[in-house]
Amino acid sequence: CALKSKTSDWVEGIDLRGIILVQPFFMGNELIGNERTDQATRSLLVRLWHLACPSAKDGCDDPWINPEKDLRLSRMGCARVLIFIAEREVQREREWLYRDSLVKSGWEGTVEVMEAKGEGHQFHLFHPTSDDAVSLMRRFVSFLNENEISQGDGDCSSFSSSLNMVTAYGVE
Repeated sequence: CALKSKTSDWVEGIDLRGIILVQPFFMGNELIGNERTDQATRSLLVRLWHLACPSAKDGCDDPWINPEKDLRLSRMGCARVLIFIAEREVQREREWLYRDSLVKSGWEGTVEVMEAKGEGHQFHLFHPTSDDAVSLMRRFVSFLNENEISQGDGDCSSFSSSLNMVTAYGVE
């Protein structure tokens, strides 16, 4: 969505300021990090990708799932990205690679990563009152509030009046 907001007219009139990615789902044909040791999860994720996008010409190197292969990454239509990563999930290295790819692409925004040490995928859903889940939610809300405050009015009481965020959740 953030890419399309700068490269097409489909979101005319929407001022997308940032995106939040909570343990996002990325892939690639070449195995990296934990993908090498957790073959069962890797196999499941590959099958899930092929089910979601059977027409992907390059398999897991399709730009929709592998940001490293997306030549339009530098034209992302927002100024800020916040990525939440869980240290013990198979996708961890892919999420860090997304951050690195975004920075290397020449995109002119700012990217922040918050990694929960010792946590697995979707920990914030399974244990919503844990210290790490509360920290994740506080940073999430703070990120939203920064967008409101940057408008100059300082009133962060309502987000329903404007579309400020696109949130993408990871898939397990």
